[in-house]
Amino acid sequence: MRIYDITQELFSAPVYPGDPWPERTLLTSIAGGDDYNLSTISACCHTGTHLDAPLHCIPGGKSITDVPLENLIGPCTVVTVQSLVTAPRAKTLCEGCANRLLLRTHGRPLLTAEGASVFAEHHLTLLGIDAISLSASEGEELQVHRILCGAGIPLLEGLDLAQVPDGSYFLTALPMKLDGSDGAPVRAVLFSPENGRTDENNF
Repeated sequence: MRIYDITQELFSAPVYPGDPWPERTLLTSIAGGDDYNLSTISACCHTGTHLDAPLHCIPGGKSITDVPLENLIGPCTVVTVQSLVTAPRAKTLCEGCANRLLLRTHGRPLLTAEGASVFAEHHLTLLGIDAISLSASEGEELQVHRILCGAGIPLLEGLDLAQVPDGSYFLTALPMKLDGSDGAPVRAVLFSPENGRTDENNF
């Protein structure tokens, strides 16, 4: 079995324009004469590899601790997308992929509102992307998020899929347990079994 870490390093990951940069502050230091090293961190919940809960853009939506864990663990498909994900393209993706779908766009937000609507109708369990956000158009960004979050689809953004071939995998993408939060950092990992089977019974 091969394991792919598809998580960006938090402090070097790009941030969404206007969001604060993550910081680590050293409170005590062995090099400075203290008995131990102790740090604090400060970061936006949507920095680096993170999960958007429906509460991110839906009033009264589920918070990060309300997202079912079964949505975040299970078979998934990684697909490279090089052009806009329109409604026809989204339908094609839904036909041949698992309900957890990860889009490799080489960091480009390529999802249209029409494509998002198809994913919502298909009842995806989870949608992920290797870009900082999903929408191909700044004017549609909130609409795309509302369509997907309104359908209860957790959004996994900021993935690192550079070393992952297209194909079928078993995903774990568990967010920090931040009660009431609209999002949270995630350590996302893909498992690729030697025999190619990605069902739960093979792990």
